[in-house]
Order: sequence, then structure tokens, then C-alpha cells
Amino acid sequence: MRERTHRAALGRDGPRSYAAACYWASLAAAAGDRSSAGLRERLERRFAGLEGAAREAWKGVSQDAATRAIETWTNGGLGARVAELYGVAQ
Repeated sequence: MRERTHRAALGRDGPRSYAAACYWASLAAAAGDRSSAGLRERLERRFAGLEGAAREAWKGVSQDAATRAIETWTNGGLGARVAELYGVAQ
């Protein structure tokens, strides 16, 4: 997940997508990856300074990424798989 986060943010292997980077960073951060959590925070700070429609657009992108990440984590079973990987009882 960390690699996908950074590839999306940097535009490696395809066009740069801050929306995808935000999504993957949210998932990786939920799994405990501090590097991805830091990238998500940097993205939020970077776009926090926007004004007007651009700021609202980023808010929508950020909220959508967070919502999709939560759905993947819970309904998609990713959280359970990560817990199983680390031997965490549910």
C-alpha cells in the first residue's frame, strides 16, 4: 500500500493522482504505516491553503478518499486481513 501511495503521488507508472494517493495513504496509515500517514498529512496541509472552489474540490476529494478507504477497510475485509497477518484477535 505504501508503494501505491507514493507511485500515485509522484506519478510513477501513470499519471499523478493526489486522489489515489490520498486513498492509498489512508489505507496504509490504518494498517500502521507512518510514512503513508505522513504523506496524507502533507497532502492535507498542501491543499489546506487553497481558496474558494479549489479548496472545496480538495475537501470533496479528501472526504471521498477517506470514505472509500473506510469501506475497503471494513466492508472489503482489509482490516480483518491485516489483523490476521499480525495475529490480532478480533
